[in-house]
Amino acid sequence: MSEFELKIFSTENRISESDFEDFYSLMKTSFPKSERRTKAAFRKLCEDEALYKIYALFSENRLCAFLTVWEFESFTFGDHFAVSPALRGGGIGTKMLAELKAQCTLPFIIEVELPETEMAMRRIGFYERSGLKLCDFDYILPAMQKGCESIPMRIMAYPSALTETEFEPIKKEIYKTVYNT
Repeated sequence: MSEFELKIFSTENRISESDFEDFYSLMKTSFPKSERRTKAAFRKLCEDEALYKIYALFSENRLCAFLTVWEFESFTFGDHFAVSPALRGGGIGTKMLAELKAQCTLPFIIEVELPETEMAMRRIGFYERSGLKLCDFDYILPAMQKGCESIPMRIMAYPSALTETEFEPIKKEIYKTVYNT
């Protein structure tokens, strides 16, 4: 990752206030309200949740991209992944996923929108080119904030697709720990 610096933030390597503001700003730009936490909820995760980590790429001390993950005992769950709008399409997301996969020895799971729009299909294609596999079953993203609806989604997994039966214990852990449902 030549001109980029990868930093990993966690409860042991805390994020600075200015970096936190940059992260939340990029999150707001990249995700609709229904797919992101409130600022207070995001801050609490950064400060208190030992399973939660932020992989971030910086260039000249400026945030370029981030991927938030939950590192469970038997899998890693990708929560939010965003690249600065000015840098999208330049290979940063691919580099970021490659770095995470190199460091991650467990299955990697993400949620994606249903393949019903051109943008959703492009995102799924991006993840497939990075080695993730689209799982052939539906999944519901619980409401992220008050006043928001749950959202039908799909799951993608690395290094191989999961069956719905294989995913069931993972889903229970995600719902319990990530979404408090």
